[in-house]
Amino acid sequence: MESPQLGFANEQLSLDRLNLKVSPTESFGTVFRQNFDEPAPSEDYNKPKNDRAYAIAKKWGLTIRLKQDLSVQVLEGRDIISGGKRKTTANSLCKVKLGKQKVKTIVQKKTTDPVWNQYGHISVSTNNLDKKLDVQVLHKTKLGGTKKLGRGEVNLLGLNLEKENDLWVEIMPSKQFDHSETKLGFKHTAQLESSNGEVHLKLQFAPPTIDSFLFDLQILPNSVKMTDIKGAEFIIDGKMGVGANLWVMRKPDSTPLVVIKRNIVLSTFELYEPDLSRDDPTDVEKKRCRMMLVPETIGKTMEVVMAGTVGEASSSGKFAKIKNNKMKAAKDKRTLAWLHPGKEMLDNTASVEVTAFDERFIYYLAAVTMNHVFFAL
Repeated sequence: MESPQLGFANEQLSLDRLNLKVSPTESFGTVFRQNFDEPAPSEDYNKPKNDRAYAIAKKWGLTIRLKQDLSVQVLEGRDIISGGKRKTTANSLCKVKLGKQKVKTIVQKKTTDPVWNQYGHISVSTNNLDKKLDVQVLHKTKLGGTKKLGRGEVNLLGLNLEKENDLWVEIMPSKQFDHSETKLGFKHTAQLESSNGEVHLKLQFAPPTIDSFLFDLQILPNSVKMTDIKGAEFIIDGKMGVGANLWVMRKPDSTPLVVIKRNIVLSTFELYEPDLSRDDPTDVEKKRCRMMLVPETIGKTMEVVMAGTVGEASSSGKFAKIKNNKMKAAKDKRTLAWLHPGKEMLDNTASVEVTAFDERFIYYLAAVTMNHVFFAL
């Protein structure tokens, strides 16, 4: 029986790879929750966070996104030479990269068989599991610079999730790789030279843990639509023009969840709980502002204030800051939510990720989305 596939477009993650037994009718979040329904030991500090994530998933019909830590041991190399005309021993170091994450070794001098024994971690989630580890070997020059000797790659989808993966990675000259990365790794060109040695790695996955909720973002003329992996949606209705000053966030065919008002003079966004006791739920005169976005004078940055008016936005009221499409808590700098824009600010390839699991969930989602829309217009 095939397991359902999860992800956006090229993101493919089989439930089999997370060791979860599931029938096609069961949801990912439901199955994963079964692993945590057992009474947790007192040292399980993640349980409160997991419980909150499950509560959000159940309340809004969302799918929980997972991640796994991959431990990386870079043990040794063999037959590594410096390249060039003389092809002598190398002062070599090794880098193992996945996107912006990397594990880097120290330099071992004047040897063809360096022993590094370096250890590190790389986080693997549903949006990078289909990529490949980039294994690079470099030579440290006498002037302190580095020269690439070659590179290899490891297909994450080919690794065993339950056991340690002990493997030697062949290192080919760098010019044998087309340097334009794709979702599936590096494109190979024709064979130009022989191998430049091998690197010995040991790779092992930790059990999966809860990561975030992820939404595909689509900006339309009179609304913004956020859709998760299994099709659950949130919609923000309201014109996206410069003069617009009122939006409503809701689930399709449901009552309002958040009312968003823009103060044109101060350029602030005020997020309210709708007043469902009124004929017009967007009439929030008697409701206290739950969250406020206050733009800073310089740069595309918003201060996030949890309640009150701009005049009450003291340092104690500043809850978070949105900068470079990422919302971080003011107190501990942890990421609450962030938006990954596409190549064009208003194209349909953007995505929104919420990593904080509490009662403010829909406010985080609304805030980071409206911040993006505000600066894109």
